[in-house]
Amino acid sequence: DRNAELDFSTFLNIMYRQMKQEEPEKEILTALSMIDRQKRGVISVSELRAKLTRLGEKLSEEE
Repeated sequence: DRNAELDFSTFLNIMYRQMKQEEPEKEILTALSMIDRQKRGVISVSELRAKLTRLGEKLSEEE
């Protein structure tokens, strides 16, 4: 659902798989803070998809 929201744990898991690094927490927190401009601790699926797509990620609907 493109209008759904992600909690922080789900966001971390997605970013970890995308970045494939051993300890990505600092970079993930930075990325989240850049996307979560309202500082609510969640971002929408559509926001995450848009950011990852702009970074060149090719995501399926399931992802």
